[in-house]
Amino acid sequence: MYGAGVLLRNTAYDLRILSSTTPAVPVVSVGNLTAGGTGKTPVVTWMVRYLVSQGIRPVIISRGYGRVSTGVRVVSDGASLLLNATEGGDEPVQLAQTFPTVPVIVGERRIDAAAVALERFRPGVLLLDDAFQHRAIGRHLNVLVVDAGADLTREPLLPAGRRREQLSGMRRATLVVMSRAGRPTETVPWEDRLRRWYDGEIVYCTRQISSFRSGQGITLDPGAYKGKRCLLLSGIAKPGRFEDDIRSMGLSVSRHLRDPDHFRYSRRDVETILKTAAEERAEVLLTTEKDMVRLQAIEGAVAALHASVEVGVAILEIQFSPAGRVEAHLQGCLRKAA
Repeated sequence: MYGAGVLLRNTAYDLRILSSTTPAVPVVSVGNLTAGGTGKTPVVTWMVRYLVSQGIRPVIISRGYGRVSTGVRVVSDGASLLLNATEGGDEPVQLAQTFPTVPVIVGERRIDAAAVALERFRPGVLLLDDAFQHRAIGRHLNVLVVDAGADLTREPLLPAGRRREQLSGMRRATLVVMSRAGRPTETVPWEDRLRRWYDGEIVYCTRQISSFRSGQGITLDPGAYKGKRCLLLSGIAKPGRFEDDIRSMGLSVSRHLRDPDHFRYSRRDVETILKTAAEERAEVLLTTEKDMVRLQAIEGAVAALHASVEVGVAILEIQFSPAGRVEAHLQGCLRKAA
């Protein structure tokens, strides 16, 4: 039933029975074909950084998955952070903290959020986060992020699997980014099977932890915690990869506290973390940016952690291969919309 409903909806858009509205500014969408864990947020972060470096002010629009609020809400107006992760969603708040001059808006209906962006912030680019299936807004660049480590062609549709729609939906993509592709020159074994549905350009994306941010907000080099006993904390889609990244840096992991993706921490959870850190004689608690913004939503939680154990937040850095291709697609989007 789910698959039939998705196919019917997409067919209605393809035949223009349902219509899309394309704003009068460049629109970039970054999304995926599966539920969670493809490495989409680092790609969005990279694109925002690139656009800002070119003197272009993006406005980020997201659904704000996991938030308790509803409707259109402004997470950041580009001057102040207005909502925490509970009200605004963990990934939008993470992006707002990373880019304090970039407005971030959440809304179930992206078209309504876009209207607020256009009216209030005069964006140079609308950047739609996790919007591949949200077709009410037309876009000039439609980026599909695919996890190179999981064969998409063998993934069942929801609810049996994690795939959100038929593989034929790949034809809507302007560019496919293969995330977590290993070495930049490494091929993806099942890539040829994707060519049945997508014949456009594929760019490969590698990632690594480039640094840590301390509890005092100081950037530390990747080797800062070598020789220390580390407790890991993560509530992300694929925690094993976070642990693999940490271990590959030669860090000693005593235990990994794993929670579901977008997990909303409580005061009791913070007490459990502190108790575990003491039991493990941990010298440092390492976590992700997304987890940190959820901890910050609990008053006094981060201060309590800092008082008991050194806290480090892992900062991811990605690279694309071939180099320059994502930039070329973004520049093409800007010209197309001009």
